[in-house]
Amino acid sequence: MTEHLRFTLGPLIGRQRDTVREQVEAFVQRAVAPRLMQGGVERLRQHREQGHATLVISASMHHLVEPIARFVGADGALATLPELDAEGRFTGEPTGIQTYQQGKLDAFAEWLEAHDTGFAEGWETWGYSDSYNDLPLLEFVDHPHATQPDARLRATAEARGWPILQWR
Repeated sequence: MTEHLRFTLGPLIGRQRDTVREQVEAFVQRAVAPRLMQGGVERLRQHREQGHATLVISASMHHLVEPIARFVGADGALATLPELDAEGRFTGEPTGIQTYQQGKLDAFAEWLEAHDTGFAEGWETWGYSDSYNDLPLLEFVDHPHATQPDARLRATAEARGWPILQWR
């Protein structure tokens, strides 16, 4: 995973964080927003209305995920952070927890601890994913959902009786 992240960060080496942020914001408006699955956006809205904290947790890099999470109204984003030098330029290296497979659950656990949410009686969690790679996170939450699942996740969801959602 580290090599893959280095590959994807390679074109950003030496570029300023603010410049990249502006370009990502424009990309979200132009290319991502029209492709969002409205069922997912609606589900996120329902969770917010019920007072739930909402997070987008992704294996993609934080500089891409955070603007999308903000656009859809999520409370935050958990994703692998790109390393920046002292002048705010991308180094091409990932840093911190790599939010892939078990790393998503590790990042979520760290977020829970930092936000002092604890596991109070009656506290519940929901999770949505399309990938078998997210099984550790889905097994952790109280209400796992498979959304447009890959074949392995679909089989797992069917075997465990998890809801399977089609938002396309």
